Amino acid sequence: MFSLRQIRLLQAFATMVFSSWTPTGAQNIEWTRQFGTVNDNQAFGVSVNASGVYIGGATNEAFLRTHNRLSDSDAYVVKIVEDNTPENNSIVCSDGIDNDGDGLIDCLDNECHNLPNNGCQTCFEDGLSFADFVISFEPTCSSNTNVNPEAAIGVSDLSGAGTDVSLGEGGSITLGFNNNLMVNSGDSNPDIWVFEVGSLVEASQIELRPFDQNTINILNLEGIPDSDLDGYFDFGVIAGSTSSLDIDAIVIGYPYSELRFDAIQITDVPTECKGNTPGADIDAVCALSSLVIDCAGTLNGTAVIDDCGECLEPNDLNFNQACVDCAGTPNGTAVIDDCGKYLEPTDLNFNQACVDCADTPNGTAVIDDCGKCYEPTDPSFNQSCDIENQVYIPNAFSPNDDGLNDRFQVFKNPTTNAKVNTYLIFNRWGELIFESKSFEFNSNINWWNGEYKGQRVLTGVYAYIIEIEFQDDEIRKYTGGVTIIK
Repeated sequence: MFSLRQIRLLQAFATMVFSSWTPTGAQNIEWTRQFGTVNDNQAFGVSVNASGVYIGGATNEAFLRTHNRLSDSDAYVVKIVEDNTPENNSIVCSDGIDNDGDGLIDCLDNECHNLPNNGCQTCFEDGLSFADFVISFEPTCSSNTNVNPEAAIGVSDLSGAGTDVSLGEGGSITLGFNNNLMVNSGDSNPDIWVFEVGSLVEASQIELRPFDQNTINILNLEGIPDSDLDGYFDFGVIAGSTSSLDIDAIVIGYPYSELRFDAIQITDVPTECKGNTPGADIDAVCALSSLVIDCAGTLNGTAVIDDCGECLEPNDLNFNQACVDCAGTPNGTAVIDDCGKYLEPTDLNFNQACVDCADTPNGTAVIDDCGKCYEPTDPSFNQSCDIENQVYIPNAFSPNDDGLNDRFQVFKNPTTNAKVNTYLIFNRWGELIFESKSFEFNSNINWWNGEYKGQRVLTGVYAYIIEIEFQDDEIRKYTGGVTIIK
């Protein structure tokens, strides 16, 4: 982060930048953070967006055109991010977020306002008022093909098959609200609108789930039944040309928002199973009279669902922390490998940083004086060198074209008469990556240069099989591993 001294020195440059720069519709201020104060009448900030970093200052005017006014003595860091998420479907038009960064949220955005079926217009341009999630769905009728319950959440958007859901004869759907409550208006205006599509509204039984104990007490006092004791109270039937429900017409005489509900159950009044969209057809449900709540159920609260699915205040130290992996990524899959490295299990370096010559993570096997890979406690350690001591097989080389140890070359005693019959190199998956046969020790081109198919291989341990024929026609086979280092 820039110090106040650094920011003050960059004031002139900043004023020039911000006098000519305005965030575009695809840019958002992701966060604004106060980090100090100054003693004069100017505030300084850092703007970060896709095109670079800008240092700037502002007085009491709107800072970075966000309409957020700052104190004369506060210094801020501001992050600008690119955001091109379109705001043009039933879900993003009801989430309370400016997804496309044009400064317009939900129904105030023309793309949401113009969705089919006039949802925004019907529900007072309030995207938050629509049902947010499916609690249960119990369709009927084997002929029913219109059975995607998710089509009933968010802003109404009827535009063809799959944008509404059919309940079937006597079928039901239960929808929940997580950012607002359905409440009574305290007057004769409708409080809930059910977007049952078609020329006439097919009869449906409406049941509401109380949000708090006060509402339950009132319903019990007024004799409103919960017929099946499932926590949903009966509010009658909507049918004919009426798509709305007036809570106050059933529970009379209570002031605005005294009655609060967070879920609605819609059950088709049985007629017959006919066609592929039988029963009531639901496109959306909105609360014409509502109160805004956060995910914790707090009126006008600021808690949100984080990337881990937890409902927390954004400044909570546990925000986005319940599901982080060892690399600090929410919902990530990185783990600590056997070598203590933070890596994805699919990473080619997983468990490779600490392998021994036997390719065992954190193993203790080493190449003995005879060129064999053994545990130091193995009875065969340093015991196979009667002929082997006439040749030397390195346990590492560095193919970096510096002229030193650029090839995996085996050396023999100058007085030894021997040749190489077979020279094979394998990767750790057992794949043959280099082969050379029947050549003399002084043949430079026959030794492996650390490449496979013209490409330099990764550092690590590679297995070899080398067959050497000595002057007395004795053939010895050497196996082991060689480490490529940088």
